[in-house]
Amino acid sequence: MKTKQPTGGSGQPFESRETFAERYCARHGLEPTAFVNTVLRAALYPHARVLRWLLPWSSLAVDRAFVDGVGRVRCAEDFHNEVRDFVEDPAGHTWLRDVLHLRVSARRLRRLVRETFEAEERVGRLETKEAAMQ
Repeated sequence: MKTKQPTGGSGQPFESRETFAERYCARHGLEPTAFVNTVLRAALYPHARVLRWLLPWSSLAVDRAFVDGVGRVRCAEDFHNEVRDFVEDPAGHTWLRDVLHLRVSARRLRRLVRETFEAEERVGRLETKEAAMQ
């Protein structure tokens, strides 16, 4: 599975001093302890969101580890490495995950990462413009 690297608003791969989890939590007013479950829900395929309550807790362990790892990324290369590890993890290849897609979508998670870093980049550009105007 080939995935595109998330980019900043300029179309260039992002790089930040803050992690994705720090930015996401700040943007959405979340406590850091709520990050993994909140992002997990958002990144699951739609039908998996509904069915997750019927699944054993352990069936989403690979997804939780993936979201946790993505939460620590600061640059596009780190994100790409997390996706590669997720896709290549043998524990992530079960009938429920591969056939029924009862798992996190790397594409959905990439979109969340991209949107979070782009939003922060836009805010930073606006603050810079406002400071220059004063």
